[in-house]
Amino acid sequence: MSYIYLEVNASDRTGISRLKFEGQYYEEVKERIKKFVDYIFKSDEHAEFKIEAKIDDVVTLDRNFRRCDYTTALSNILEFLKYIYDVDEVEEERKFESYYEKSYAYPEWLQGYDPANLTQREKVFLLIKHNHPEEWIRSQDIKVEYETIYGESIKLSSLSTYLARFYSSGIVNRRGTRAQREYILPQKGSSVMPI
Repeated sequence: MSYIYLEVNASDRTGISRLKFEGQYYEEVKERIKKFVDYIFKSDEHAEFKIEAKIDDVVTLDRNFRRCDYTTALSNILEFLKYIYDVDEVEEERKFESYYEKSYAYPEWLQGYDPANLTQREKVFLLIKHNHPEEWIRSQDIKVEYETIYGESIKLSSLSTYLARFYSSGIVNRRGTRAQREYILPQKGSSVMPI
């Protein structure tokens, strides 16, 4: 999934209210926006909304919804949110997440390491080395698997930086467009832990 920054501004007769999200999942954002819209319409029958979204710091989209009633505002905002988050992709990720929770939680290879003494970068490398030694894997899938195995979150931007450095150092090969990058260890494999 892409890294998304979202800002929602609402103005009514009482003033301007602002809500910001950064790197959060669709369902969480959707629920908070519903509460935000409910709050705005407690004091007025009409309001104006402006939404700005940045996707992976590359694409910027914005929408203005002028003088909307509650139903129209909520409907328009949620439709825009679905578009930004590409809801079909979110559903696919949820299935993938469920698969990894069942398949990869506490793998045997992790017993040979002390995760508390490993950096995020080392953890990413070990995950690729042990779980995907000869197969292509997307950064979004690595993120889900990382969070399931290590029980901690990792920003997609940090993960992308590590993978780019691995690629520059010859530790992994990559293919695909920027939005659909996949990574694999070279044929010979790489047993050297990145520093």
